[in-house]
Amino acid sequence: MNSSAWLHYYQQNRLNRPEPHWELPPPPDTAALRELARSLSHFQLGESGEGTYLLRQAQRTHAGDPAYCAALALFIQEEQEHGTPFAKTRRALPRTARVQALDALAFSQRPSRARCRV
Repeated sequence: MNSSAWLHYYQQNRLNRPEPHWELPPPPDTAALRELARSLSHFQLGESGEGTYLLRQAQRTHAGDPAYCAALALFIQEEQEHGTPFAKTRRALPRTARVQALDALAFSQRPSRARCRV
């Protein structure tokens, strides 16, 4: 697909995107709840960014292709929209599943740019 096709895709997807049934109850299985909470925490973290660095790089490297930058902006908007329902679904899960998932997320991330002074 070229940039214009991606732009058209995201424009149409914005108008015709069916939403999942967020109101459905969570699965009763405890292991499944923990995995769902962990997965939602990961997704929510990734979906909540503003994409400013990515957009800036795209404008620099694809300056002659305005459809590319416009499609990327729509992609980022779509991803940001996922963060809110993910958070609502995660909050609907039992507290124990949420706490275990956040612990796993916090301790599974490699420190990348952490600078600590002792």
